[in-house]
Amino acid sequence: MPPILLAQEPELLNLFAVFHKGKFGYIDQTGNMIIKPQFDIAWGFFHELAAVQVNGQWGYIDEAGQIVIPPQFDLVWGFTEGLAGVKLNGLWGFIDKSGKFVIEPKFEEALGFSEGLAAVKLNGLWGFIDKTGKLVIPHRYAAVWSFTEGLAGVTVNNLWGFIDKSGKFLIEPQFKSAFSFKEGLANVELTGKWGYLDKTGSFIIEPQFNYATFFAEGLAAVRVGGKWGYIDKTGNLVISPQFQVAGLFSEGMAAVRRGEKWGYIDKNGAMIIEPQFDFASYFSGGLASVKWGDISGYVNPAGIIVWPATR
Repeated sequence: MPPILLAQEPELLNLFAVFHKGKFGYIDQTGNMIIKPQFDIAWGFFHELAAVQVNGQWGYIDEAGQIVIPPQFDLVWGFTEGLAGVKLNGLWGFIDKSGKFVIEPKFEEALGFSEGLAAVKLNGLWGFIDKTGKLVIPHRYAAVWSFTEGLAGVTVNNLWGFIDKSGKFLIEPQFKSAFSFKEGLANVELTGKWGYLDKTGSFIIEPQFNYATFFAEGLAAVRVGGKWGYIDKTGNLVISPQFQVAGLFSEGMAAVRRGEKWGYIDKNGAMIIEPQFDFASYFSGGLASVKWGDISGYVNPAGIIVWPATR
């Protein structure tokens, strides 16, 4: 899945994009081909539709593989809250599931809708619009995150703070780096170290880590020195720093890199799928995307490769 979509929440997928004989199609959780390979590029399903590229243009298909919005766009987002951001002739707007423009293309950049608002960029600055296209928070930020849990991270004078949906700062700009609130906490960087804030702006976990990711399923990956481990919401290390890289927990497992290979651990830190992949992603819908050599495929929680059928 491309980086632009990773800002969006994954959903439980019934179908998974695969590359076969020069084209993309979709398999089910058991590895059976459901939609034959026919697309130049294919992304995951978001709200029953998936973005696909045909002859350099992007459109959307349904889970039967039927094109429901013809390829016509330069670039697209997945659907969130009933709308999808699409780029046409160099500008971003928003369409509904019929392919009709609800908000005409006029923005330099756009993020997907989250909690009723979407971040959009105009004249080099970001603001937020509602689903009618009305500007509810003016364009005045150099960088933003989407709203999560009622707050959005924004930058002023190269420092990050957090605003509410009226545009009021609830946490003043003061952080070198910051990410969105997840599970009640936000990971931020202050004085070269990372810690975690609550929504009052108080540090629940003091800045002490070399890097820190957001919480997922009650745990967060943090870097101590040159190694990664996991903490709980009290800040206690529950899985000692021992990995070269560590991913987010999803469906009870997290991808980690030990040495040069990736595998999967459970929440006790036990290695459930031994390191063997050159890259590994998070589990969603019972499968995780993995790569070895030039081959990309999917693995299930038992460590069985379901696509391709043989390694």
